[in-house]
Amino acid sequence: MTIFDFAGYLACALVFMAFYMKDIVLLRLVGLGSNIAFIVYAFGYELAPVAVLHLALIPINCWRLWQMLANPRVLARDELPGQPMSIQASTHRQARS
Repeated sequence: MTIFDFAGYLACALVFMAFYMKDIVLLRLVGLGSNIAFIVYAFGYELAPVAVLHLALIPINCWRLWQMLANPRVLARDELPGQPMSIQASTHRQARS
């Protein structure tokens, strides 16, 4: 097994893990890890479409992570501004009222 094979399997495992994530910050961090692993894999096997996709996803994941970390209210609600409130957050707000 080459380092590129390992990177590909690692990337797949991270994507699989991401589907189980409930914490959005952790999801973004795992997403960044999978992006990096996929880029290593793509460059190792000259898979340009895979490399282009994950190179494009890195700034998006970084931007969304920065948005969440810069706004403590977003972290508390676990959602981004402008998105519909989750059922759990809505229930929590009603209970406090």
